[in-house]
Amino acid sequence: MTVEDQRRAKAIGVEDYLSKPIDARDMVAAIENALNRQRLMTAEIERNMDNLRNRIVGLLQHEFRTPLTFILGYAELLATSESEGLNAEEMRLAASAILAGGRRLQQQIDIFLVLAELQNHTLDPNVVESINAWSLWSDILRDLAGSEQLGPLPVELNDQNQDVNIKVDVRLIDEALRQLYGYVQRIHRPDATVIKCSVEHHFPFAGLAIYCDSVEPPPPPPAAHLEHANGRAATVSEADMDLGLTLAQSVASVHGGKLTIEHSAAHTVACTLWLLNAEER
Repeated sequence: MTVEDQRRAKAIGVEDYLSKPIDARDMVAAIENALNRQRLMTAEIERNMDNLRNRIVGLLQHEFRTPLTFILGYAELLATSESEGLNAEEMRLAASAILAGGRRLQQQIDIFLVLAELQNHTLDPNVVESINAWSLWSDILRDLAGSEQLGPLPVELNDQNQDVNIKVDVRLIDEALRQLYGYVQRIHRPDATVIKCSVEHHFPFAGLAIYCDSVEPPPPPPAAHLEHANGRAATVSEADMDLGLTLAQSVASVHGGKLTIEHSAAHTVACTLWLLNAEER
């Protein structure tokens, strides 16, 4: 039996039956349990995708309208002002606001396109690869630093769990982690001093985490988000109120994982993208 066969046998719980006298009934039960776990995981992913479809419409009404309001408001101000009505500084502020609103709108459109892709997405074996989780975090932070997107706070990457591997669609995980980082950047308070990134390991899951020591508390859910499309009451989480977090949560679900967001009374936050270890796939 090859090393790969042994790994797979261990993952589904039949390794003992391949190296010891076989009890056929116990071996069949172990295989059936493994198949049942896979069916449950598939059903959970489908439920999460259904929830995603229900959330997108409500999110888009807010996420697209806010930057568009900035753009239209300042553009109208410029259009209706007389040629001598605004000084150079006011013109600069209006142009900066329009530019910022346009960039934010472009970001939201890019997120929406990924969310639309995820609605009917299944992991393609040809693009899923085993990758070191710590190295992936390090590469993303290095790229953010190179493009001047790290922001004003110092960023630390904890050196623990550098040997943990995950089996993922790297493009989707990269996008999800960037969205988590951007979210923490948006909600950190002026007195924040550091952002810490790390890889957590709680078998069978690996967590790619980001922590900030001072952030704004999560806002209460708007009334428009309190119902599903079918009119039933829904439990609304923080991830349901931000398009970037919704994307990260959906990417985690596609991989059989989850997104957790933990706020403390001291106004800290820890966002963690939990994914199955490579050995568990």
